[in-house]
Amino acid sequence: MRHLLLALFTGALLTTPRPAPALDFMTMPTADLLPPGGFYAGYYYIDIPDVSGGPTRLNLYQSAFGFANNVEMSYLTLRPDQGSSLKAFNISYQMEPETEETWATTVGVYNVFSNDYLRGSKPSYFVAGSKTVVLSQEPGGRGPVYRALIGYGTKSHRRWFYGLHSVLDPQLSAIAAQYAGQSIYSLSYALQTKEGSPIVHAGTFAGDPFYGISITRGY
Repeated sequence: MRHLLLALFTGALLTTPRPAPALDFMTMPTADLLPPGGFYAGYYYIDIPDVSGGPTRLNLYQSAFGFANNVEMSYLTLRPDQGSSLKAFNISYQMEPETEETWATTVGVYNVFSNDYLRGSKPSYFVAGSKTVVLSQEPGGRGPVYRALIGYGTKSHRRWFYGLHSVLDPQLSAIAAQYAGQSIYSLSYALQTKEGSPIVHAGTFAGDPFYGISITRGY
């Protein structure tokens, strides 16, 4: 089958624009983790070209939980309309939080248990960094806020990946990224400005449209 996937920056956008705790931009790792006790749940629907004998729709289910000591665990299930489901259990550890001088830095492994997964069945290791830039005239201003993303991974990550996450206002954000040799573009809109509000997503991966909804809560 044709494997598509990316990772969609999701999370609650509060009244001051800022990057939300990032899960993965569907499957593209980021350096940002959920806080201890935080959780995320998301669903994405991806249309792909009609190839004879292959799937035309992909359903992605993702959940993640934040633990103490800068650890996050997540689980992905990809269900095509034809063929078997793909599943992966992932672990991330943040080595360095972001400061004014340094980037957030996270290491991790996807597909810990070697299930059938995107682009192979071997565990895929990565290191990722992220850094926030606030273009505001005054301290504590209302943005916009930009977050640079960069990383390197083995196996399914296909070496270098990078992107830019832009929080345009308290409810609207956008991302442009390059992951696993494919281009990703998306818009996300929080239905409310409070934390835990559902967020809807729309965009393209390698030119194929996707749609989704997610919820993130941090405690």
